[in-house]
Amino acid sequence: AEQPCLQPNALSYSILLKAWGQSRRADAAHETLNALRKMERLWSQGDSSTNPSNVPYNIAINAIAKCQENLDPSKAYDLLLQMQASENCQPDIITYTSVIECYTKSNDPEAADWAIALLKQAKLLYAETGNPKLKPNARIYSVALYATNTNPTIGNILKARGLLVELLD
Repeated sequence: AEQPCLQPNALSYSILLKAWGQSRRADAAHETLNALRKMERLWSQGDSSTNPSNVPYNIAINAIAKCQENLDPSKAYDLLLQMQASENCQPDIITYTSVIECYTKSNDPEAADWAIALLKQAKLLYAETGNPKLKPNARIYSVALYATNTNPTIGNILKARGLLVELLD
């Protein structure tokens, strides 16, 4: 009997993305993004088994956050925007936290501003939708607080204080 043709699906791509993201190789983020793009291409060509959920996007954003050199948080932010525009998947609190983490680990002097803006966006979406997957948690506040510490100006110290007050309320 003839063997059926095996094709990768969303699960197999998610496993591949996770393996690349955890590999600690210098090109891990790049390879993760390449695999995600291939998955998207197959989906757009009609392969319904590669329907991208937020899981592979979150894995790719996390791989960018783990990048040891040439960390480019704009790549993570672009994936967030792509998810927001998608009919197939929407960002969750993990997405927002991971994008904030990318800014926190970058050398971007505006990391604190990005972090606070993304946290506010997640909070607003949660308030509007009541979606429990968007509920801000201690982790997102911790990562946002850490972002204020990357460029310790008086303004960022005041932002950190504001976040702490907000968290305690």
